[in-house]
Amino acid sequence: MKNKSLLSNIIKYVLLLVILVGGGFGLYSYMNENSKEPQVQVEHKVESNKESKKDDKYVVDQAEKDYLSNKFKDLKAINNEVIAYMYVPGDGGDSLKEPILQTTNNSKYLEFGIDNKPAPYIGAVFMDFDNKPGLEQSDVKWIFGHARAGIEEKKITLDTRVFNNMNWFAKKDYFDSHRVVVIETPERKYYYEVTGVKVVHEDTKLYQIPSASDKKENFISMFKEGSRNWLENSKISGEDNMTVFATCRLDDVSLRTLVLARQVPDSELKEFLEKNKELLNS
Repeated sequence: MKNKSLLSNIIKYVLLLVILVGGGFGLYSYMNENSKEPQVQVEHKVESNKESKKDDKYVVDQAEKDYLSNKFKDLKAINNEVIAYMYVPGDGGDSLKEPILQTTNNSKYLEFGIDNKPAPYIGAVFMDFDNKPGLEQSDVKWIFGHARAGIEEKKITLDTRVFNNMNWFAKKDYFDSHRVVVIETPERKYYYEVTGVKVVHEDTKLYQIPSASDKKENFISMFKEGSRNWLENSKISGEDNMTVFATCRLDDVSLRTLVLARQVPDSELKEFLEKNKELLNS
């Protein structure tokens, strides 16, 4: 009887152990299966964010690649120091259209043209030699050029080439109707929104090349104070890339017109191009 009772107890313990192990395994499987669902959702979210960032990136299509390749092949055949090409849409055949050069100093292209021939008081448009050449870099770009012809009003003459058009931005009606500057590089196009215009003395304290966001915030504040024109709803901040276009004024050779423009980030580009498509096609 004792052997029978002992055997019976062993069977009970074995059955209990099987039930406990089986139940534990089932509970583990259930919890493991349910724990996978949030991970899948997170992965989907991460993938979605990647797709969103991918959509924000400016895509250079083949037609633009071919256009830029041919354009800069021709420009660099004239002068290998050409780094970009800019234009201000909105004036048809009179619109500012100039190659941008960069060399090891800021004096050469005040006296020489793109063809490296002497051209006093005309010169060429050039980027400050202290600037990093890539427009994706964060330092505030300075682009210079001589001005010719009229100052206070739009005046088309044989000397209207180079940077005189920048003086036109000092007039409110021109500033309001010409909001875009386009700069092409061998790699892609960049679009800029004209933010502010200031007339300063040639020894202005604004002449600086900040790259840190806090320094650029201070630069923006300095520029805005006392500006001739300012885009009040501009999103410009120290986080932005920006360019200053600088030229002289013939009404007073000690004065300079500065035009500040914010590089439109890729995340805003689709909306910006749609908003300004009429101007860009003019």
